[in-house]
Amino acid sequence: MAIPKLALIPSGVKAGKLYSVLPTNGDGDFTTTRNTVATRVNENGLIEEVASNVPRLDYSDGGCPSLLLEPASTNLMPYSEDFSNASWSKTNVTLVSDNGISPEGTSNADLIYPNATDANFTYVYDQVNNASVSQYTISAFVKSSGVNVAWLYIQSVGSVGTVYFDLSDESIQIVNGSSNTLTSEITSLGNGWYRISCTNVTPIALTSGHGIGISDAKGSRAITKNGTNGMLIFGAQLEQNSYATSYIKTVGTIQSRSADTANGAGNASTFNDSEGVLMVEISGLTIGGSTRVISLSGGSQSVNNIYINLNSSGGISCQVLTSGGNNSLSTTNINQEDTNKLLLKYKANDFALWVNGIEADTNATLSSTPTGLNRINFDFGSGSYDFYGNTKQIQYFDSALNDSDLEKLTSWTSFTAMANGQSYTII
Repeated sequence: MAIPKLALIPSGVKAGKLYSVLPTNGDGDFTTTRNTVATRVNENGLIEEVASNVPRLDYSDGGCPSLLLEPASTNLMPYSEDFSNASWSKTNVTLVSDNGISPEGTSNADLIYPNATDANFTYVYDQVNNASVSQYTISAFVKSSGVNVAWLYIQSVGSVGTVYFDLSDESIQIVNGSSNTLTSEITSLGNGWYRISCTNVTPIALTSGHGIGISDAKGSRAITKNGTNGMLIFGAQLEQNSYATSYIKTVGTIQSRSADTANGAGNASTFNDSEGVLMVEISGLTIGGSTRVISLSGGSQSVNNIYINLNSSGGISCQVLTSGGNNSLSTTNINQEDTNKLLLKYKANDFALWVNGIEADTNATLSSTPTGLNRINFDFGSGSYDFYGNTKQIQYFDSALNDSDLEKLTSWTSFTAMANGQSYTII
């Protein structure tokens, strides 16, 4: 197999820069921005803060790192870790501050346990109002300390939606309010910690309290007091978004995280206008939503552009834009939140989309290819439709390659096998 002309496997970073593996002269490096600090899961499985403009190499899946790119977001809860603060109301609950090791690896997780038997509500909540009618997501990190069921709730006018999470088997039960349909997610962080979240599907304005509770079983808020059993809690977050983004720490005021960008890898000498292959290994932050694009272009959104798109309908599409028009290849048989290997081959009368080792779509009638290709961007090449998600790798080849090679590129199960198959070394 040919050696790629450009290869990105996220590893080397500094403020404003994400280094490519190939080429080694800097032409394949991406320029990055994020005007605020942000968090990631590091190689030890701990949450840590990353300085502004430094790309985030995220180890959330426990394997090799991925480049994490996210939209801007704001944590509307002013005390995300200090549940002893008066901003947090307590009902039928005793709180012990700094009583356990948190997902940050320090002793700053708070313990809550019931101080009344069979209480209908054993919880902490924060009074956050927001007049904006939107989707909101509440999330928190929880770990059993004798109690296995946590619940989250988010409140709008006249309606409380509640989601129960059983940490013993990662099962979920949703109890929707009269006007508040919810979705939910539970993710293991290791060491007994889970991040739980729920999102209102129907846009609402926030009112009253939103918080975290514990109970004996899913579907019921009742709990038995024994003086010891409870749950560790950490990192509460409420954001105006349709899913939970990375943790945003607050200490007395609401805090915002700026959007990530990573663009401009390569130049005109890197790419072949006549034929080539663009391969990406990516996962989206959510299914559907806004269009998210990785492009090979000359800087225009409307012409001379090749892009791979996680589209708003939940599928994958590739677009080839030339002076002759717009031609697409697509598939919908994919979970956008999973890590997928996607590839677009372009050559006159020989275009193909490959997904996870399978040729998903072809176009043998498109007789022209884009011209003036000079960059790879995590957007359209024109500053719109930014890609948000995790990227394991990007590879570009300046020839079309054969079907056998395309199958290998989209089905290798490890970086080592990939590197050996392509005869180059991952540094």
